[in-house]
Amino acid sequence: MKADQIVCIHDANIFVEPESYSPSFRALYGTLQRILVRRAARIATVSSYSARQIARYLPIEAAEIMVLPNGHEHALLWDPSRVDINPSVISGAEERGFILALGSRARRCDRSVRRLGRRRLSRSLSRSA
Repeated sequence: MKADQIVCIHDANIFVEPESYSPSFRALYGTLQRILVRRAARIATVSSYSARQIARYLPIEAAEIMVLPNGHEHALLWDPSRVDINPSVISGAEERGFILALGSRARRCDRSVRRLGRRRLSRSLSRSA
């Protein structure tokens, strides 16, 4: 790796949720991240939260990490009237709400998706009662 590169580290999940990764992956990725933090011209990440987590586990201060949020503007341009699949193909969608969740089988992702789904479903049920 050249020393004049900017490196984006998305998060510190190998340290925060180590049980979600194999020991060999954690060892390799943790070593690689430590090397990158020392050699890169600048470290970037996607949120202030991620910057704090990275600083907690890697040899860098949070203030030294450039925060560049993930892009989302493309989602604001989405036009639901142009969808080819009619929601009525989902049996009972009109009578009851539904949650479509796409994710990973990793425990860290699964746990947060279930929490989010339960909260939204609970709010939806309480409004319809």
